[in-house]
Amino acid sequence: MRLRAAVFDFGRSTPGTGNARFKTQWGALETPLRWNVRAFGARGHASERGNARRDVVASTWRMLPTFLVNRLGPILAARIPY
Repeated sequence: MRLRAAVFDFGRSTPGTGNARFKTQWGALETPLRWNVRAFGARGHASERGNARRDVVASTWRMLPTFLVNRLGPILAARIPY
């Protein structure tokens, strides 16, 4: 018995990222969705690319030893607003 799906949800991706490009290679159609983010002042913009503070943190993170990144990564990932 062969099952066929009429619709497959690839999940949510930020436009222009590697994930979004990968999904379009498989025939995904981009559909704009709302991202509900609660921001207080300018704090909500820290995760956007091009933000000076984000760039400093990202470059520092890349220089950390692997054992430390593996230890801290899961703890911090739960607290990062996407």
